[in-house]
Amino acid sequence: MKTKIIAVALLLYGSDSWAETVSAIVENVYTNAILLNWSPKRSIYQTESYGGVSEGNFLSGGSTQVKVGEEYIFQKEILLVNYPTGGVAQGQKLRFDAKLIGTTNFTGKTIELWDGGIIPKTPEQWEQMKEDEAKELAAADQLVENQKIAAQKVADQKIYESQVRAVIWIQSQASNGDAGAQCSLGEHYLSGQGCDTNRQQGVYWLQKASDQGDIEASNLLTNLKK
Repeated sequence: MKTKIIAVALLLYGSDSWAETVSAIVENVYTNAILLNWSPKRSIYQTESYGGVSEGNFLSGGSTQVKVGEEYIFQKEILLVNYPTGGVAQGQKLRFDAKLIGTTNFTGKTIELWDGGIIPKTPEQWEQMKEDEAKELAAADQLVENQKIAAQKVADQKIYESQVRAVIWIQSQASNGDAGAQCSLGEHYLSGQGCDTNRQQGVYWLQKASDQGDIEASNLLTNLKK
């Protein structure tokens, strides 16, 4: 059945049409074909006028179509044949070169039939494919980098929240006269971990701990005076 469909399509569309690079999501993989869901892009053009000088009985000038962007058109199912199915999995994003060769009746509905065999490609299409691949790689790298940054922000936030809770607990102990807690609280104020940096408060709590005989607090105060 597949051979008959391809033969009819080639007769209708010819075998010398240019290839197109397609990126689509795999819906199902069969022995000799792949069913895909594709959202094709359409080029957006605008008309630009030029010239307008009278030359005898003729008026020079005119207009030209200039490409200004692209847009996605819609989602549609397509059937790809003459393409190796080994290693292709459902849900995978598949990028391939193929050409539209007609339509076929697939499970009761008419869908486009694409040929992924050895087919020609214009120099412009090769350049566009290279640019698209470079953009996709850059976008993938940027996504990974953004995910790393986001994960680091979450980790830093968790550490900060943990330090804030620690300072709250240490402050309650320091207020109750615990010399070790007073020394630790002073260090937190000096370093800004879990609280705003405040040298005055840092020295204040270190001094209170030192007055109670805390050796570490005394050493820190000595170092601060150097």
